[in-house]
This record gives sequence, structure tokens and C-alpha cells, in this order.
Amino acid sequence: MGEKISIDSFTGGSNGDDLLNCYFKYKKSDETYTFHDKDDHSKCTGMTVGSTCSFTLDEFPGIQWTITLISPCTETEVNGNWTSDDGNENTQEGGTFQAQDGGGISEQEEGEVNEQKPHQDIVIYAITSDNGTDFGDVLVDCSFTLEGNSGRYQLRDPDGGVLHRDITSKDKIRFKYMSQSWEMNTDIHTLEAKAHGGWILLEGESGAEVDGGTFQAQAGGGGADEGTAYAASAS
Repeated sequence: MGEKISIDSFTGGSNGDDLLNCYFKYKKSDETYTFHDKDDHSKCTGMTVGSTCSFTLDEFPGIQWTITLISPCTETEVNGNWTSDDGNENTQEGGTFQAQDGGGISEQEEGEVNEQKPHQDIVIYAITSDNGTDFGDVLVDCSFTLEGNSGRYQLRDPDGGVLHRDITSKDKIRFKYMSQSWEMNTDIHTLEAKAHGGWILLEGESGAEVDGGTFQAQAGGGGADEGTAYAASAS
């Protein structure tokens, strides 16, 4: 096996960022490639131009990835297409990637990229219910994440799974979570890194309302101390 041919650039949706520093190794004896995640786990073997492989990454087990190699692919360079699918047709993404010998980004560069991100994730930390139930509590620790520099957000569950994409600062969205249907009105304040709004738990195909209430969110989550959170839940 040769040196690492590391993914250092991509096009398409922001999920492509999770492919950075994954890498290929070229096997000269049969002119094939083996694909590894950034933790050195082998995900695909025996790949050549035109080969397609599907896999999951340990960080996001709910997302199914597919990569296809395209020309040019050499001993020092690999090009391809990628897609990610978490089972929700509204959240599928795709694009292209490029990998090269000596590519990838260093920990220092990764830190610099993170520092350049304008805001942290805006995490839901308090839920109220109009009916005094705790149904909405499963939304705690879900978060709004900026989609690159688009100014739009993704709603992610606490494990990083994408529930909905392309959310504007004030939007109404529907999504599936915990095998249930939800509706949410969002009011996101980007500069303050805060958000609030309303949520509704829906039932069946009819979309009948089971419960509803409000939520509060801010960068880092847990923005309110425990007493404030309980007060919000009780109001």
C-alpha cells in the first residue's frame, strides 16, 4: 500500500465537511484503492474508476454515505462524487471531492477553520408545554447549525443527525424525530446566537395536534441555569 491520499476539498452540501481527512490508499499490484475514514478504519476495498461504495461513519451512524470514483484517479490523486442520506428525502446531500497525496488539513488548520466559523451551534435548552406534558422534552439538545456561509441552518438531533435543512431565520418546518412527526416555527437571531419559537407534536397522517409549546435555544446550550429552565418549563 502507498501513502495516504487524503480528501482535502469538496463541493456540495455542508455534510461533505465530514469527509475531510478521510483517505485512500493505492494498491499498485492490482491498481485498486482502499478507502479509510479519518480514524483509519477501512470502509471500501478494491475500488477503481467507476466503482461505487456505501458506508457509515462512526460519528454519524444514522447517515448512509455513497462514494463513486471518477477520472482522473492516479497513484497520488483520487476524484469522486459523494452523497449522504439519513432517510429523509428533504435532507439528502451530494457533491464531489478531491483527494491527493499529502492532502488533508492539519489539526492547526482545522482549528483555524473552526475559529473562522461565525457562530457556535444554537442548542435547545428549555421546553414548555401548553398541556403540561413532557412530550417536547426530547427536543432538548437538538441544535441549529449554520450551513457554511449560506446564512441558512440545519436542525440536528443530539447525535448530529440532520432533521431538516435549509432553514431561514424565520421559518416553519416539519420533520421526523423519534419516530414521530413535528412542526416547528423558528425565530433565529444569528448575531445573538439565540433562537426561540413554537413546536407541535403531530399524530398520524391526519397531522392532528397532540401537544405543543415553546422552546428556547442559545449557543452552547444550557444557557439558562437549572432554576431558570425549570421556571420556563413550569410557565
